[in-house]
Amino acid sequence: MKRILVPTDFSLNADNALNYALKMATALKSELIVMHCYNVDASPANYDEEEIKLKRHSDIYLKVAETKIKNAGNIPYKLLSLKGTVVDSVVNAIKNEMPDLIIMGTKGESNLTSVIFGSNTGNVIAKAECPVIAVPEGASFGVIKKITFATDYRTSDFGALKKLLEIAKPFHAQLNILHVNTDRQSTDNEVKLMDTFMKQANKVLDYNSLSFQIMEGDDLITVLTDYLDNGGCDLLVMSSHQRNWWDKLFGHSFTNDMIYNMSVPVMAVYHNKKADINLY
Repeated sequence: MKRILVPTDFSLNADNALNYALKMATALKSELIVMHCYNVDASPANYDEEEIKLKRHSDIYLKVAETKIKNAGNIPYKLLSLKGTVVDSVVNAIKNEMPDLIIMGTKGESNLTSVIFGSNTGNVIAKAECPVIAVPEGASFGVIKKITFATDYRTSDFGALKKLLEIAKPFHAQLNILHVNTDRQSTDNEVKLMDTFMKQANKVLDYNSLSFQIMEGDDLITVLTDYLDNGGCDLLVMSSHQRNWWDKLFGHSFTNDMIYNMSVPVMAVYHNKKADINLY
């Protein structure tokens, strides 16, 4: 993880995400790229004046972020002030800066669904060919002892798990591979499926601290919410191919119930479509 991109709107939640990113960058010895975008919404007559004003405000707040970065230690960094929409700006920053990880807050300055997440979340996750960590307002960065990856037994999961080792290894964290049985498969059949996946994972992953877990439930989001509420892990990871997960997670009806109230960051990992087959 050589580079971490942090989009911000200078809200309290975004500031908390920056704090999280600073500690992650320190632990992983990564460069930090803090980005703010501004979108000019003015009539043609006032356009230039409004653009100058927004750019000035963007630069001022980025200087505040710069002070925070310098006070955090010897972290290499870069500041970006970009004109455009959130998704376009993030996509352009990914193309030009090639980050290995994106860390973002879950709500913005209005304390409603953030322009960073909310309706743009699925688009950012779908277009980002690198992991994206969503940091809730109440999350704080501690020692990462346990990372849980929710699997549905796809070959592409192994590539995602290898990427996760870049975070797990520096923290000597347990990497827990979890499958939620919402299809009501028989217990014996579910154990056989996980056993097959476990054997393959142990072959391809160079890591000693692996664990495997099966949970039962009718609804994935409900099961995972209860899991997090009971201290299941320090970071929950899901593949970006599960669009229904992310739509529910960041959609309007689930935002207050889960994202706004949880204290554990959630990470989306890029899904390689070329490896998109079910193992079983």
